[in-house]
Amino acid sequence: MRTTAYTPKNKSKCEKIFLPDHPASDKQGFVSIDNPGLLSELTCSIEKRIKTRRSLKESDLQNRVSNKISDKY
Repeated sequence: MRTTAYTPKNKSKCEKIFLPDHPASDKQGFVSIDNPGLLSELTCSIEKRIKTRRSLKESDLQNRVSNKISDKY
C-alpha cells in the first residue's frame, strides 16, 4: 500500500492521503485524514506487515540452518 500526502488548493478542506484500495476513498483514491479509525487501520496494517516479514525472515533462517546441518551429515 503506497501512501501519499495531499493538501488541496482550497484550505477549507482537510488534508487527504492517497489510499486507492481503502473503502472510504473518493473517486480519485484519496481518504480524508479526519476519517475516524484511519490511523488505527494504518497502524494495524503496518504491524501485520512487520510481523509477516519477521516470521518469513525467521523461517528462512531456520531453513538455512537446517540445510547447513543436513549438508554436514
